[in-house]
Parts: sequence; structure tokens; C-alpha cells
Amino acid sequence: LHGIHLTNVATGCIYEYDFNSAQGTIANRHIFINVPKSDGLPDGLTIDQNGHIWSAHWDGWRISHYDEKGQLLEIVALPIQ
Repeated sequence: LHGIHLTNVATGCIYEYDFNSAQGTIANRHIFINVPKSDGLPDGLTIDQNGHIWSAHWDGWRISHYDEKGQLLEIVALPIQ
């Protein structure tokens, strides 16, 4: 099993699912990161070679960098929403 992460702009959450690559199925959705509204809305993400999540925040003027456990490591400020 591997984890899959998806953003939901409407809820402001990044969800994690269990992914069974042999069966091609996902299950067990839970909130991995609940982004405060004041930080903008998570709107897309990528995962780097260390398993860290980089999430763009719509209307948040930032990209947030989280570790594999969902702890915020850094914020990259952007000159755009």
C-alpha cells in the first residue's frame, strides 16, 4: 500500500488515502492537513523525492512545504495570489 494525497479547495483540506497498487484502488480517506482559511486554499500539490508535500495556496500568496507527517516545514512567499 502507498499513500495518495489530494487537495479539496472547498474544504481547505489535503486528504490522504491508502492506495493499493496491485488492485488500483483507494480507500480510508482521512484529513492529512487542515489548512487554516487565513493561509489561503490548498489548490494542487506535488510530492518530492523525500516524500514531502509542496502545496500551492490559492488566495494565500504562498506555497507551503510539509514533511511526510504533515508538519509545516517552510512557506515560500509569492508575489501573486
